[in-house]
Amino acid sequence: MTRKLTARHIEFALAKHFNWRQNLIVPNVHWGFGLNHEADLLVLTPSLSLWEVEIKVTPGDLRADVKKRHGHRSEFIRRLYFAFPASMAKYSDLVPRDAGIILVREDCLLASVARPAKQNMAALPLTPKQVQKLHSLAAMRIWDLKLKLIRAQEKAMPI
Repeated sequence: MTRKLTARHIEFALAKHFNWRQNLIVPNVHWGFGLNHEADLLVLTPSLSLWEVEIKVTPGDLRADVKKRHGHRSEFIRRLYFAFPASMAKYSDLVPRDAGIILVREDCLLASVARPAKQNMAALPLTPKQVQKLHSLAAMRIWDLKLKLIRAQEKAMPI
């Protein structure tokens, strides 16, 4: 089955790809962590290396992102990837040269690296306080999701 991918589909494919059992994977980090921009997905590796993944679902999203002044630069981001549906591969030339590209197949939500990200060798490892903050943000996402599930179940229950 081929589907039109949403950001949530791509998030899930990326979480599988980056292995949520091995790495801390946190979506939508835009406050509380000290970045000068919103990160669609952050991946913290066991070596405390921080990777950012920007998720794009349309060519327009991709074109708009390259116009942003911050350029996804941060002293803590070691690798930057752009992830989008495989059907958008022809737009790969819009992705900054140092950024990697991850394509997600629409038929099976499988993510694969089409171009590796160049490492920012000057990126700083996270401090223990920053690691704790990222874990805290991840936990908040879980409880927000549980609340949404409860509300969805309550709507589905017959009165």
